[in-house]
Formats: sequence, C-alpha cells, structure tokens
Amino acid sequence: MEGAMADVVDDSEEKSRRNLVALSSTVLATTYLQPKLADKGKLLGFIDAVDVNPIRVWTLITIALCYFAFRYWYSSGRAKTWSEWIGHRDTCVKNMFLKRMERHGLRYWNDNTPSHFMQFESISTPMDQRATGLRASLVSDDVSINPRSTYVHISLFGPMDMTLGHITCTFNLTDWRSKVFQNFTVAKSALLCNATHELFIPFTLFGIALAVCVAELIRL
Repeated sequence: MEGAMADVVDDSEEKSRRNLVALSSTVLATTYLQPKLADKGKLLGFIDAVDVNPIRVWTLITIALCYFAFRYWYSSGRAKTWSEWIGHRDTCVKNMFLKRMERHGLRYWNDNTPSHFMQFESISTPMDQRATGLRASLVSDDVSINPRSTYVHISLFGPMDMTLGHITCTFNLTDWRSKVFQNFTVAKSALLCNATHELFIPFTLFGIALAVCVAELIRL
C-alpha cells in the first residue's frame, strides 16, 4: 500500500514538471507560429472562438502557468534535484579554483609571475637557483571557497615527481575577475549537470512564456 502511494506521489511530481513544460512550450509555439482559427473555429470543441475575449484567455493562461510553476517549485522532487545541483555546483567551483591556484603557484615558482587574486610569501630559494617546476599541488585540498582571505600551501614538483619546494600564499575572491570566473564556472556546471533538464529548462521556458503572456495582456 505504501509503495503504491509513493508511486502515485512520484507520478504527480513528474506530471507537475511535464505540465509546466507542456503549457510553456504551447504558449511559445503559438506565439511564434501565430496560427489562425477558421471563421467558425471552436475552442474545446464547442465554444465559438469569436465570442472569447482574448484578455480573459491570456489571463487564464497566465494563472495556469503560475500554478504549474508554483506546484513544481514546491515539489519534493524539485527540492531534491536542487540540493544535488548545489552540491555539484560547489564541487565544480572548488575544483576549478584549486586548479587555478596550482597553476598560478607554478607560474610564480618558475617566473615570479604575480597573481591578481593570490598573494605569495617570498620564496627563500633565489630565482636563478630554482629547478623548473613541472607540477604544483595543494598540500591539502580542504579549502573552503569563500570571499575571505585564506592561507593555502602549495608543493612544487619536478621530474620524477621530485619535491622542489613549498610556497605559502593567501587568496582573496573579492576581485571582479575572480567573480566573473566564479560565475562562469557556475554557468558551466549548470550546463554539465544532470539536473539541467529537471530544473533550468522548465523554469527558463516558464520565464519566457510568462513574459509573452504579460506582453500580450499589456498589448490588449
């Protein structure tokens, strides 16, 4: 009995997403194709189209769109998918920043190239006595990506994974270039995540369809 009830709930949650996508797609397709009803066209098979007030039609469509969006937004399936995407997004952003820190650390070791979001402590080994690093690795990947300055330690490795030295630095993500990089990474993670078709496509279609409805109501 409990299994049957769970199936009913799951099906209802799936239907809420399908209904939102179907109605939004219908609004967009109708607006783009602009089909014309016959002179004696019928709505729902028995209502004369000429007797229908367009404002009322678009009002009902807008209400239905908002209802389907509201129902899907508060479904447990959507909430679960959203939490999964948040975890995927944070992991993706963190990994991208860690790779970036390692790349900037390697450049600083080899060429003393400064970084716009990392402040390196001075290296005791003079530049002309440093062996060329081939790879950099954070000593610990337990780094919290946040706007506050945080200390990190980077190890440099040469041929045969021989340890060449270590550098310590702080990073600060308040620079505008770091924010652009972070937003780009978030957008990239959204496209690569399995939750894209569950979250972003339905609400993107809803947003465009709602804008069309509002525009039609204003125009009428």
